[in-house]
Amino acid sequence: ASSPLGGLHDITKGDTDYTKSNHGDYPATAAYDLATGLGTPEWTTGTAVMGLAGLLCLFPKLPPVQQSTKVAPPSGAAADPGAVLNAVACNSLAHCAAVGTFTDSGERTQAMAVNEAGGTWRTPSEVTAPLSAATNPSAALDSIACTSAGRCAGVGSYTDDVGDTEAMVSDESGGGWDRAVEVTTPTSAASNPHATLTGIACTSPGNCVAVGSYDDVSGHEQSMEATETSGIWAQAAEVTPPSGAGTNPLASLDAVSCTSSGNCTGAGAFATTLGASEAMVVKETSGAWAQAVGVTAPSNASGNPDAVLKDLACTSLGSCVAVGSYANALGKVESMEVTEIRGAWARGSAVAVPSNADVDPAADLSGISCVAAGNCAAVGTYVDATGAQQAMVASEDGKKWSTATALAAPSGAASDPDASLTSIACPSTRSCVGVGSYVTAAGAGVTMAARASLPTVTKLSTDRGSTSGGAPMYIIGSNLADVVSVHFGATRARIDGLVVPAELKVTPPRGVGTVYVTVSTAWGTSVRTTRARYTYVRPRR
Repeated sequence: ASSPLGGLHDITKGDTDYTKSNHGDYPATAAYDLATGLGTPEWTTGTAVMGLAGLLCLFPKLPPVQQSTKVAPPSGAAADPGAVLNAVACNSLAHCAAVGTFTDSGERTQAMAVNEAGGTWRTPSEVTAPLSAATNPSAALDSIACTSAGRCAGVGSYTDDVGDTEAMVSDESGGGWDRAVEVTTPTSAASNPHATLTGIACTSPGNCVAVGSYDDVSGHEQSMEATETSGIWAQAAEVTPPSGAGTNPLASLDAVSCTSSGNCTGAGAFATTLGASEAMVVKETSGAWAQAVGVTAPSNASGNPDAVLKDLACTSLGSCVAVGSYANALGKVESMEVTEIRGAWARGSAVAVPSNADVDPAADLSGISCVAAGNCAAVGTYVDATGAQQAMVASEDGKKWSTATALAAPSGAASDPDASLTSIACPSTRSCVGVGSYVTAAGAGVTMAARASLPTVTKLSTDRGSTSGGAPMYIIGSNLADVVSVHFGATRARIDGLVVPAELKVTPPRGVGTVYVTVSTAWGTSVRTTRARYTYVRPRR
């Protein structure tokens, strides 16, 4: 029958309870119903009536994946707070914390922190700069690590009362943030070290490692690490740049991840003797830091790849993934990832940008989180075809990264929102949180956050099928509305459509043996479980 909305078939018989798990609760009826919505597309006349996009928009979507929400600035912020959330950490589904910077009503740049509890972001609070700070401390917290709810540490930088830029750290305990304290730079530091700490990882309360950069007495930029033991921060130490680094290595470590105390990996960038900017990684083993090594940029990189790794996540010793950006042979900036497998770093690979990206997407991935090896999500930014800067998210399914998906800025954003997601944390296999910033229509710089529920597979309508594939079946689970790919083992399956938010119709590909069925959204991939095992059976002759 014709639907009340032109271009659709109205389905009025049957139900969607194919698995007999809903007791026939989704019957098809005239006009709109939960089983078939407004009907199925008439692809010939429907596109003429509503356009292809109009037809696709009739299918339900989960809003957290599509759009972020505004996070209010601290009390006492300027009318244009210029606020940015630089990093987020979550120790459970119910608790996350983020840090960043903002401008107060006196036009002073201050560090800030904010907690999320039960899905609601509270009002951020100012984190007081060290006692030696200038009247305008130009303070920022750039990274955060949490060991439990209300027990976090943030690192960054500030300007002291003589105009020097120094590294700092602040601890949260009992839900309140302490005044930040300065972290002493290496003995070779210049009088104004231009020091900053941009990454931190903690293995237990009071036991953390932070990384960053500073200027030495020769004016050369060097990378550094600082270690906290039982609540006491030692003086930072220089990390030796890779062989082939220039006299001024312009070295920096932007991120660190630890699998256990004294066993960490850092990632960043350095300059070669030829002046090329390359990505680098470095290992700490049993408390000793090795010399950093370069990471090869993707195969289409420029001779000077201008490569940098902004963040990394390690799931076990010798198993890490890092993300960042590089310049291709045409000089266009692309996002990239690089993977460490059993202690060896592979060549970097480009991560495809959203389909509406500009020819030069100026793409960058600045945050990554992994719930398991091969199951990661990364966030960043790109420029679309109109020249507007947008936030984006990409996920890894096994060994392959998805094409990144755009994330809409909150309502009230400018037409060019200058949006970015700078950090992501996935506290479990069920949820991820991303933070960043955007510009409102009034021109104010404010912060934003996005939480997405990851997909799960709880049941298959059948756990076996022919090796030749081709027989439709149903995947039952949660958060399936935004699934972009389904795999039977390593082979991609055809998605036939979303039946209801908890049931997805797919057609298995050809295959052999027993495999895991996984579903992926832009934010991540379902975990492999025994309930998602599928066995291929040879047809009887």
